[in-house]
Amino acid sequence: MEDKVLVDIYVPASGKQYDVRIPLISSIGDVIKTIARMITDMSDGTFTASDDTILCFRDTGTILNINISVYSAGITNGTKLMLI
Repeated sequence: MEDKVLVDIYVPASGKQYDVRIPLISSIGDVIKTIARMITDMSDGTFTASDDTILCFRDTGTILNINISVYSAGITNGTKLMLI
């Protein structure tokens, strides 16, 4: 098993997509914090992270549980996610 996966994250607030490598063993909560901080810095103010920021599957809109790991959530290479 690889230790990281490459995912596609869409941010509706900015209308942009980002390819991001995330560790399989990290919790979704930790991934949200890290990605939200990174995208806040890169988005020139169009996206601002908050305590209510969520990560969900783009296809279904299913919100990811912050307490489970990336692996347990079924996230694999190429998974399309959305950060809201």
